[in-house]
Amino acid sequence: MGVDTRVAVEFGSAVAQGDFVAAHALLTKQAQESHPAETLKQAVEEMISIGAGPIEHVHLVSSCILEDWANKQAGDVGYVYVALTGDGFCEAVTVTLTREAGKIRIRDLEWGRP
Repeated sequence: MGVDTRVAVEFGSAVAQGDFVAAHALLTKQAQESHPAETLKQAVEEMISIGAGPIEHVHLVSSCILEDWANKQAGDVGYVYVALTGDGFCEAVTVTLTREAGKIRIRDLEWGRP
């Protein structure tokens, strides 16, 4: 069947466009409490500060889309690596996708390359 990665792409695109409110809305309720929109903004700015500009490309790394992984919890549907690149940097955000209230949302996220 494969992992529905649309929310991961939407999240990456939102942070690339600087729309941290939209990115925040894609998180689960618990993740929203842990990661306010301003915190998302700060994490992205710090991560890409080595470069010479904004995030220019957002893409999924197909070899890093997992349906089964060590820390998978009930309701989780995928573990997805989203590459975020620009002039002078190649970074990423890895998101854990889960079901909440009938929708796919981001339960957990990890900034930067592993």
